[in-house]
Amino acid sequence: MIVVSGCPRSGTSLMMDIMRVALGDDRIIGSKFPQEKKELPPSTKTLLFEKDGIQEYLRERRKDYKSKRPESKDFKDMNPKGFWECQFTVKGAQWNMANDSLIKSDKICKIVSQGLSKTDPSYIEKIIYMIREPHAVAKSQERLKRPSLIDVGVIHSPEMFIEVTIQAAMWLYKNSSVPVCVVNYDDLLSNPKKECKRVQEFLGDGNFNEASKVIDTNLKRSSVEHKDNELFDIAEPMFDAMLNQKYDEVLELGECYVKVPKRMMCHRMGRVVSKNECHLCKTRPEVLANYRIAAEKKNGTAWKNAPCTFECLKGMKVSESVNNNFWENTDVETTELISRELKYQLEVLARMEKTKCKPCEIKRQQRYIEGLKK
Repeated sequence: MIVVSGCPRSGTSLMMDIMRVALGDDRIIGSKFPQEKKELPPSTKTLLFEKDGIQEYLRERRKDYKSKRPESKDFKDMNPKGFWECQFTVKGAQWNMANDSLIKSDKICKIVSQGLSKTDPSYIEKIIYMIREPHAVAKSQERLKRPSLIDVGVIHSPEMFIEVTIQAAMWLYKNSSVPVCVVNYDDLLSNPKKECKRVQEFLGDGNFNEASKVIDTNLKRSSVEHKDNELFDIAEPMFDAMLNQKYDEVLELGECYVKVPKRMMCHRMGRVVSKNECHLCKTRPEVLANYRIAAEKKNGTAWKNAPCTFECLKGMKVSESVNNNFWENTDVETTELISRELKYQLEVLARMEKTKCKPCEIKRQQRYIEGLKK
């Protein structure tokens, strides 16, 4: 197989579309929009349900439930030209009786970085690896997030880029005999004919002159935004190393990366918190002030001698985190911060009522607002 790989949101779908035009639809494994559900023949169980009217009742209940939820972004807007994904895209290509002839063919398949790490190298003839600037990948990931009633802020982070790039680099380092052509997404958009010619020379096949015409520069909808995040100090040199196929350097940089768990114990709050709560505490003073009040109600001023778990996971010493307690270094008065938070949470409540959220969720939000007023 010829494999198109790369970090998600780095141009793998675009390259699959180029390969489809250059080498023919019959060589592509995967469908344009795999999210579209196909109509299946009714099972015996379904027919029995239909007979008693149960299935119709359940169908109406689902419609009623969906009507009360906020509309999610159409998946076709995420990739207007199609995804061209298949069963191997994320899980990787491994042998089994059902796909034996498929993975041993000369077909073209999209397998993203995390899937590549699970793929048997004996089935891969060549790899076209797409790479994109990590800031742009992070921004593109944000565009795909489903809309939420409660805004948790913009989490502009290269965590996903780092994690999947390490997995791909490890596989490529171990299987150095597999030929790889690295294509920069930005170069492909700015100079499509040149990059397509390079891919054609690498494969030795296909009408890439015609295929270059499918590239639309308007696809670059996520421009680079340079925001403060210490992980970009790892992601940016990792991008350069991957571009130059220096996989050993990528793995060395990967040793500096510490993955933050989704949930952790906050010793200042005295409870388990999510990664998003940590992000809000570090970036929104009004949230920090509210957390501090809650901590004082529970344990007095014990938070002053407690370290920040998030900072310690990032390599800061416990003593340093306690001595430089950022909870004490807020410049704005607590009352002003709480009034800001109260105003924001009232807006959230209005959105919840407008979108007809569940009554229990609205009541929870109302209780939270009452607590802020006190």
